Amino acid sequence: MTWSSEDGGPERMQWADGGLHLGPTSRLTVTKRETLVATMCVWGGDRLYLLTHSGGEDATLAVEEIDPLTLATRRSTGELPAGPIWPGGLAALPDGSLHAVVGRWAYRFSEDLEVLARRELPRAAPYNSFVTLRDGRLVTKDFGEPGPATSRRPTDRPSSSPSSPPTSTSSTGSSYPRPVWPASRPGGTSSTSSA
Repeated sequence: MTWSSEDGGPERMQWADGGLHLGPTSRLTVTKRETLVATMCVWGGDRLYLLTHSGGEDATLAVEEIDPLTLATRRSTGELPAGPIWPGGLAALPDGSLHAVVGRWAYRFSEDLEVLARRELPRAAPYNSFVTLRDGRLVTKDFGEPGPATSRRPTDRPSSSPSSPPTSTSSTGSSYPRPVWPASRPGGTSSTSSA
């Protein structure tokens, strides 16, 4: 049972074929390893990759290829800039390369963890992971203001007409559409979105 990206892919179904296939006489063995903020592991072919990061406004990230049984590091990208932190995500692509988005940086790595491309994303805010579309494009979103998403009280709602979406002003002064209170969803449920 393996995933090649966060939540099992761009549809975020959180499902992967497979299973543990345990029988009455099966035995599980657990291996543990301490590391600084392990975000996720993904499989790329026959390689297991681990995404880690530090914290704060000038955080770093690292991607490691790890042994699937011992969890020992086989190779690592070393520390790379991430910026204002949000855990982000990692995906292994069919061609063997990897994408990572952590904080405000996006990376593409070879299967041997060489940096093939990197880009500082345009807003000085953390970005909330990504999905990779079938054509290879990355889709991501920032939190719209520095630091992790914050809750808003109903009294914090911006004024807007019913025909226009609510807006929020970022720390850089730009306005953009952004839901800031519960919105009705099909089926009668509601959720709060702050990003």
